[in-house]
Amino acid sequence: MVAAIAAGFEVIAIDAFADVDTKRFAQQVIAVKQTNGNFDTADFLNKIQSIALDSCLGLVYGSGFEGNVELLTELAKQLPIIGNMPQTVAQIKSPADFFKVLDDLNITHPEVCFGQLGNVSGWLLKRAGGAGGMHIQKAVVDTSLAKGEYFQSEIIAKINNSKLSVNSLRAVTPVSLLFLGNGKAAQLIGFNQQLLAATEGHPYRYGGVVSHYPLAKSTQQVLLDAADKLTKHYALRGLNSLDVMVEEGALGEQVWVLEINPRLSASVGLYQFENANLIDLHIEACTSLEGLGGSVFLPKAFEESRAHGIFYAPFDFCIKQDITWPTWVVDTPQPNTYVKKDEPVCTVIADGVSCELAYQQLLTRLELLHTECLLTVVKAIV
Repeated sequence: MVAAIAAGFEVIAIDAFADVDTKRFAQQVIAVKQTNGNFDTADFLNKIQSIALDSCLGLVYGSGFEGNVELLTELAKQLPIIGNMPQTVAQIKSPADFFKVLDDLNITHPEVCFGQLGNVSGWLLKRAGGAGGMHIQKAVVDTSLAKGEYFQSEIIAKINNSKLSVNSLRAVTPVSLLFLGNGKAAQLIGFNQQLLAATEGHPYRYGGVVSHYPLAKSTQQVLLDAADKLTKHYALRGLNSLDVMVEEGALGEQVWVLEINPRLSASVGLYQFENANLIDLHIEACTSLEGLGGSVFLPKAFEESRAHGIFYAPFDFCIKQDITWPTWVVDTPQPNTYVKKDEPVCTVIADGVSCELAYQQLLTRLELLHTECLLTVVKAIV
């Protein structure tokens, strides 16, 4: 969850984790606090006082603002925003507004409810602006909705590529479409499979993402049409992602739109292009009057699939000073960082000639890290 400020040819990263890779990438890293997955307003505004904002090209932002659009609005007064404007983010992250827009545009979505439920079976409780799936809970009897909360009909998903929920007789897969908007139309980057790392208390916790997910051409077109309509309605600029559920079956595929992430997402790192950088294209699409213009402005992407998976701590432990991470691990925490059980430790990357092969390599590497953690603890005890 990183917000980066580009100042000339330098990058100043404002990050909740300030991991090793961020410090290697940016010339300056500022660590800020988080509250419920969003940046803490007071700490963020206090920390950026050390930056000469008037010399910055602008703010390129990722997650951490959807649940705190007020902070993004305040930042927009101090430097240019390279991405969708705060008012756009606020509209998209207002469930009542967003789902009405979907209805007006004839875009299918799961049923939603903004009042009390007579029967909570088959419903989820969600919080507007939440990220990482940690805010999604099963609805329980006598739940009172707080500000920004709503109920959504549950469409039970695959936990992994081959494992279905025990309550499901349908093969429903979380999928995302990464696209580049120019304010008028959406340009496809790629279709991705979203992975879950479910726990008993968090059944929809984010687990990772795999690029080049194979979808039927007709289903691809449904997703592209939805992204196109929403880009035009909200005048979306730069990189955005559309989260959907896809049900695969003999009679075709059904698509339900869940949400738009109107900012940089984790799937951006899955795509490499010949002679092009997605962040450069994002900046150009957001700052150019034409927004890159036209319907074809991307070079051909490499076709090999790539996967990112979050490795969550299996128990409480401290990152050793002399730890040697595998080359396929990124976003590694600083030495001597204390990590609690179920907190994210690092990101594992994997590759393959297909989505399935990249996913299988990801599973293998996640298991290797888990085993290594266990062995480290055993050695410490001995």
